[in-house]
Amino acid sequence: MMTLNKDYNRQELEAIFKTTRIDVIKNKLTRQGYKFETSGRGQGLMLTITELPQRFKSFCIDKLNFEPQTDFNKLKAFFSVALFDDRFIQLPFSEMERQLSKEIGVSRQTISKWLNHLDKQGLISISKNIYNYFLIEKKDGVNKAKEIPREEYAAAWKSYWKNKDEYGAEAAFRLVQADANGVPYKKGQVGYNAFRLDILTELLEIIIEEEEIK
Repeated sequence: MMTLNKDYNRQELEAIFKTTRIDVIKNKLTRQGYKFETSGRGQGLMLTITELPQRFKSFCIDKLNFEPQTDFNKLKAFFSVALFDDRFIQLPFSEMERQLSKEIGVSRQTISKWLNHLDKQGLISISKNIYNYFLIEKKDGVNKAKEIPREEYAAAWKSYWKNKDEYGAEAAFRLVQADANGVPYKKGQVGYNAFRLDILTELLEIIIEEEEIK
């Protein structure tokens, strides 16, 4: 983390960024959201940080390894719901997309990508053998998900396997939809890694802090 209004000489910059190329250093600072001014040339170059990046963006890049090209406004809006609502993070991606559409437009594919990224970073775990079960119904042209018991999910798909060989996969699936009044869906339960709670706690604090500053 660079310091606001601090003057960095060339030697300091090379030590921090581990490169002698000033263009690489400038590009990295710009990608991270810093604003700066330079003076002097060659070995006498000085760089002054004039504006710090949003703390949330810096944290996501430095600690969570998100790409600098990420839409951090949308990511923060997602985290503001997902990390404060234990039930939300368990929902199907399509339902997350629907609920978030009231505030931001973000696709289920992007949501899935973000959660899988957190899983790879070891902050959460997405179970591959413990599931939540849902029925995705279309009402007024909008897909909505409601939680259902495992038995109801299993019964719906039982008819699919029963009819698949006789009627074909597509027809058997339509029968499932008709009988269940929707699409039975399961999603691996999401849990938080107790050994990385310090990172998650810091992330929550940053979100709260930046919301209070607005």
